Amino acid sequence: MDEIDRKILDILEDDARTPFVEIGKNLGISEATVRNRVKALVKSDQIKKFTIIRAAKERMMIIVLVSTISKSTHQVAREIKKLENVEEVYEVSGDFDIICIVKANTVKDLNKTVDSIRYIEGVKKTVTNFVLK
Repeated sequence: MDEIDRKILDILEDDARTPFVEIGKNLGISEATVRNRVKALVKSDQIKKFTIIRAAKERMMIIVLVSTISKSTHQVAREIKKLENVEEVYEVSGDFDIICIVKANTVKDLNKTVDSIRYIEGVKKTVTNFVLK
């Protein structure tokens, strides 16, 4: 599953009746490509019903607090935004420089994203908080 598949799932999750033509226009791909990708998502059990039930019923969410080396905050934030599963990135004041919202279907995917954040040049420290409710 790639970024386009995730975007298709997000659109269908918001409204499972969204026409494939409309999804294609939103994503800059053809209706046939959307149709083929949805068919593959069904075959791989990423879509179980057309009420859209993902492999994990609810996506898990973590909040990652990031401290950076001085003067690198903006660059680090830009790099974090590029990572898979990162939904939101905020540059903030206080004890940390950046707050990230990360959502994924598995703990493995969450860990992979946090590890990727830690390896970005300029990241000094991270603290991860698992959202319970």
